[in-house]
Amino acid sequence: MTAHFRHVVVLAAVIVGAFAASPLARADDTPIPLGEAYRQVKDAERAIPIPAPLATIQVGTFDAATGAYDGLAVETMVVNGKPVRIVPQVTVNAVNTRLVFRILNSTRTVRVSVRDGGSASVPAGRTSLAIDVGRLRTISWTIVSGTKLHRDELTIKRPKIIGAGAFTIPALPVAVVYDPPQDPAGSNSVVYTRTTSIGTTLGLTVRRSTSTTASAVAPKFAEAGMFHQQLQAAAAFADLTGGSAAATALRKIDSVLGKATRNVTSSDDATTTNRRTYTFTESHTCATDAGVVHLGPGHGDLIAYLRNVRLVWVDNGFTTFVQVVGFESFECPTVDQLRSGIAGLDLAAATPLIALDPFAGPFGAKAPLASDPRFLALPGIGLLPGLVHSATYQQQLLVEHSGVETNTRVVTDDLGAGLLSLVGLAPSESKQVTSTLSVSNSAGSTEATTITTALQARTLRAGVRTELAVFYDRLFGTVAFQDATP
Repeated sequence: MTAHFRHVVVLAAVIVGAFAASPLARADDTPIPLGEAYRQVKDAERAIPIPAPLATIQVGTFDAATGAYDGLAVETMVVNGKPVRIVPQVTVNAVNTRLVFRILNSTRTVRVSVRDGGSASVPAGRTSLAIDVGRLRTISWTIVSGTKLHRDELTIKRPKIIGAGAFTIPALPVAVVYDPPQDPAGSNSVVYTRTTSIGTTLGLTVRRSTSTTASAVAPKFAEAGMFHQQLQAAAAFADLTGGSAAATALRKIDSVLGKATRNVTSSDDATTTNRRTYTFTESHTCATDAGVVHLGPGHGDLIAYLRNVRLVWVDNGFTTFVQVVGFESFECPTVDQLRSGIAGLDLAAATPLIALDPFAGPFGAKAPLASDPRFLALPGIGLLPGLVHSATYQQQLLVEHSGVETNTRVVTDDLGAGLLSLVGLAPSESKQVTSTLSVSNSAGSTEATTITTALQARTLRAGVRTELAVFYDRLFGTVAFQDATP
């Protein structure tokens, strides 16, 4: 479980400047304990001015009777003989923005719409109209009343970094483990297991290759010009004696002489690869203790959660990123334990967890899962007297990361034959030798999270065949069970 929360890379991006100034910042590469890293982020958060949640911009005045508009508007200026559009810019120190328009002479509905930002309207007689544009930076808006309208543009400038910091969540839900409908003895049970495996692979690949290209040994002909003359003379004689086919062939031979070459390439290629893979596996299991009577859906359901989860956040002006960096413990109390307070969570933290369980709502065990888009119906289970039915459901999430760094060196030598080859001081033939050395370092990691729900169930009513309806919880990857009896 904790493997998902070991990624603290985001700390390097969070308020780097503040860390650099902190006396606790480390100059070496010694890992910072999670608790210390969280504390440093929290301390640095105080030094970052946080913008206001919302800023209001007075855009301008729209006359609903005439369509006239006065306010922030695009202007066209002539620069170096060419028209240039000047879009008005407004700087705000806020996360979100609200545009406000003043309205004159309104006798009917006035509506303003923003591209990619929705629309808003007010009835006749109103003197202002506001629309929230969130984090949009380029605003293309239209205001209209009847047949009168005005279109314009506006650019909103915000800080590049809205803020960063850290906070703690008392309880972060991981799964809802549904207790099945009960047999008369209250022994039907579900065992929930969550397993996380972290794999790291390190590899080194070395490739050595050499290729040699040289012209093949050519036959020794007479002097080229003389040979050409002989072919031309033979072709002419063939024409005079009626051998036109032979003449054509002789001329074709003459035309290609000197163009046909033969190259022979020999190569030697060897690759060596060495890889090592390390895997760490952590598993948590939740189940009602042996001998304890099960209470069924809405009461005995387990809510698996992480207690006191520490998170860091950073907002770059466009998006807010949140990263978990640690938690105190993994726990899975029943719904009734959360309600009673025995789980050790206050009501404010426990109530949202309980609300995740549809069986804890007003319909109880008859909650309409079939019509809930969160759930997917699976084939049901028939239960017969005197038999125990076992079923296992499993979901796996696999995330892979990999990277390869390759360093390649290619050396090419052109070797030419010459007079010195006669005395052994140079190659005896012209050739080209290419040598390649390639070294690759590879690193990869895998994270596999497996959720297993194992059911053991007996018939719900003694001596009678009964049936369970089965539903897959798309949100948590677990399985819920209902008595199929109407």
